[in-house]
Amino acid sequence: MPKIWIDITTPKQVMYFNRLIKIFREKGHKVLITSRIYYELTQMLKSYKIDARILGKHGGKTLKGKLLASLDRAKKLLDLVSEETPDLLISLTSDVAARVAFGLKIPQITCSDTPWAFAVNKLSIPYANKLYAPKATSYEDWRPFGVLEEDIIYYDAVDAAAWIKYLKPNQNVLKELNLDKEKPIVVLRPEETYAAYVLEFGIKEPIIFPTIRAILANFTDIQIVALPRYKEHSEIFKKHFQDKIVVPERTIDVPSLLAFASLEMGYGGTITQEAAILGVPAISCYPEPLWCDTYLKEKGLLYKANTPEDAAKISVKILKNREKYLKLHKELAKKVLQEMEDPIEKLANVALEFLKNKI
Repeated sequence: MPKIWIDITTPKQVMYFNRLIKIFREKGHKVLITSRIYYELTQMLKSYKIDARILGKHGGKTLKGKLLASLDRAKKLLDLVSEETPDLLISLTSDVAARVAFGLKIPQITCSDTPWAFAVNKLSIPYANKLYAPKATSYEDWRPFGVLEEDIIYYDAVDAAAWIKYLKPNQNVLKELNLDKEKPIVVLRPEETYAAYVLEFGIKEPIIFPTIRAILANFTDIQIVALPRYKEHSEIFKKHFQDKIVVPERTIDVPSLLAFASLEMGYGGTITQEAAILGVPAISCYPEPLWCDTYLKEKGLLYKANTPEDAAKISVKILKNREKYLKLHKELAKKVLQEMEDPIEKLANVALEFLKNKI
């Protein structure tokens, strides 16, 4: 049976590839899983019991650091993959794995829902035999990265549908964080500070800060959970707000937490997608247009904020009428989620067909 190599480089990918790994193994395929050291990633791999080979680490927020880390990881991957000789690489635009696979003549399918992540796309998509992307994007989004239109395979969903479709919310997360189910919960997620596509925006303070201040000024019974991406986030959240907000000390079951929330606000990333299709009013504060924001906004599941201050105003407005907004969003989200494809089921079929035909 063919051996499939999956490289997991971000926390989101743990949830995204978890079922894919199980599908391949159930069909008798050998799966080589590689990953790297990264703040939330290592904890999530353990939580999902994924037996990944940890090679290299995230390069931090400087360009030099990123380059040095990628060069070091490439050598480590080269040594391992040369021995393992997989028949196919599947990754979510892992630039290092893509280069190694290309150098060893291993065909690859790369997945991406972020055409705005120029640097990593430029270093990964050109090597791919196939690009797996959301239907709501267009060829014009991907053309700059050198992929042929006929080599793009589309799925009709947002990535978060891959696991939200199967979610069974676990109330234990509320106990872990000492949250009262009877009181409103607001989940906030800061920007991806170390991502290359975020560094250029020159953000001075976490984009969630104005919303935290506005909620604390307008409500006394709302529980705020700020989800840090890095240790530095945790420290700055505690420094500015002390015990007025909840800052998890370790990785938690975020999808389950969102299922009990009244509002989510973030940078338009995975957690915002999760909240939107769970029927939680979601606010994206990404400073530029995103296909996923537009897609979810058109379906009535997301609010677009132009600035962090704008996000704070929208948050207060929703929370003052939270029961009305929640009822509306829950009804809309149920319908939208049912209509979405399962991205992982389709990806598994695409990969197996690729291996069968060597196209």
